[in-house]
Amino acid sequence: MNLLLNEKIEILKECERLLLEKKRYYEQEIEYTQQEANKFKGAMESRYDTFKEELQDRKNHLLVRLNEILNNLVLIRRLQPITINNEIKLATIIETNQLIKVYYFIFPSFMSSPILIKEKQYRLLNLSTPLGMEFIGRKKGETIIFRNQKITIIDLY
Repeated sequence: MNLLLNEKIEILKECERLLLEKKRYYEQEIEYTQQEANKFKGAMESRYDTFKEELQDRKNHLLVRLNEILNNLVLIRRLQPITINNEIKLATIIETNQLIKVYYFIFPSFMSSPILIKEKQYRLLNLSTPLGMEFIGRKKGETIIFRNQKITIIDLY
């Protein structure tokens, strides 16, 4: 049991590290975009939509993404890894037997790359994705069919 909790703690730490990395990236992009926007005339000085407004729109989009990341950082720091889950919800590790053994970790943010912890590859899965929605509320031993593939939940923790 302690090994499982240690794995969950390590997964959460790695997720936090990845989010902090994304946070730094977006902060740098926002700063660069603002510096570039400052080099151009705005709509008040030009009668056309300008490159400056396009850059301001880009900055606003980046700010939205940064806010999502900050919210996920707050959430991940509040998660209690000591909990062993009996049904699928946030911070649950799902062990499945697809063609190969696959591990999922239910996480609020989308990250495309799996993470490697103790020689196990964990795929980060958001509950708002189609597969995540199939898993909601499921319990150990249940089977789902997703894209014509049978997935059995071997274990949850």
